[in-house]
Amino acid sequence: MSPKRRWVLATSVVSVVGVALSGCGGGEERSSSAGQQGDYVIGIDDVLSGPLAGYGQSFLTSARAAVEYVNDNGGVNGRNVRLETADSAAAGQNASAAAQQLINAKGAMAILGFTLSDDCAAVSAVAESRKVPIVCTSTPAAQLAPVKDYVFASNDVEVQEIPGMVAFAQETLGFGAGTRFAIVDTSPTGVQLWAEGLTKALEKEGFELTTHQTIPVTAVNGSTQISEVVSSNPDIIFAEPVASQYQPLVQALRAAGNDAPIVAAHNGANYGGLSTIKDAGLYNATATEFVVDAAPEGEGAKMYADAMAAIGEGSPAQMNGVIGAPGFLATYGVIKALENCADECTGEKLASAMEKVSIPMPGLVSGNYGWTAELHQPYHEYFFYHWDDAAQQPVIAQSGVPYDNLSQ
Repeated sequence: MSPKRRWVLATSVVSVVGVALSGCGGGEERSSSAGQQGDYVIGIDDVLSGPLAGYGQSFLTSARAAVEYVNDNGGVNGRNVRLETADSAAAGQNASAAAQQLINAKGAMAILGFTLSDDCAAVSAVAESRKVPIVCTSTPAAQLAPVKDYVFASNDVEVQEIPGMVAFAQETLGFGAGTRFAIVDTSPTGVQLWAEGLTKALEKEGFELTTHQTIPVTAVNGSTQISEVVSSNPDIIFAEPVASQYQPLVQALRAAGNDAPIVAAHNGANYGGLSTIKDAGLYNATATEFVVDAAPEGEGAKMYADAMAAIGEGSPAQMNGVIGAPGFLATYGVIKALENCADECTGEKLASAMEKVSIPMPGLVSGNYGWTAELHQPYHEYFFYHWDDAAQQPVIAQSGVPYDNLSQ
């Protein structure tokens, strides 16, 4: 008999349990398998409250869609998958403490989330010591090259976008030597490494930096930094602040009579920003295609649309949330690895099984989605989107943009 549809979300952060619980995926104190305990447990460790909650909640929604889709279609090895959450933004908490709680109290076999690259880096030590794989929305390049056994990316890494962004500016937008560029970004380490690397790459091509402004990740108002960018009168802007800063940036720039294109890294502007701002000069780099139809072409896009509709999240805005498809894909990828890990699964076996995941997702990603032993980042190519007035929706400006490697 198929398992009953089931998912569980812990709405408050659980207490640390000092006594080791039996389960799978933890440290040496765990002796029995998760299969013997019933459900397979996947933890979500993310910012589920506070100013960045939109990111964590978006990831959680798409992860929930993946879990319900799998459970509604027979589960994994005859068992259900269950989500448990811990809020790394809750008072007195941090991502490392939240991860320990998910392992100790809830028996999480893998932990997903980590909107902030700094949180991913902090929890990597927990992953290695407890032998529990983590999958991060934002992953510092240093956590992936050289490969770490238990750290995986659910999205691309910002620095991988640099060569493609330079080529996009030159070949698609037509800029060359002498072009004045500005960078506006936010404070996590991964973003700063992107800004530093992009600046060097552009200057090597003869571009000239006008200003580099950083808006703190928790800032409500970035008007000071945005004013500095606008007053520097750039020909092109490269951006990765938090999503809420794109609209004031575009408005201030256009009000000053500057029609410079803005190229957003790492899905920063996202579908919601492009659709709200409706500025054809705002471009968005993203690892996944936007799904704008309830019955899209491509089996991968169709699966995603069906799964999101089943939990009442089937509109284009809901399917293409600030995290959106990458959260679904990461969760589904871990679940596919669980299928091969079977009843005697351990954290070590699960991490090894994740390195063999390769899932065709046409209409959602370019090529197969999955990790390898050599690369714990699941994407090979990305897309640039922008707003199209005629279509009245975001459309692809360029596809098949290759990611750079992560060698240091």
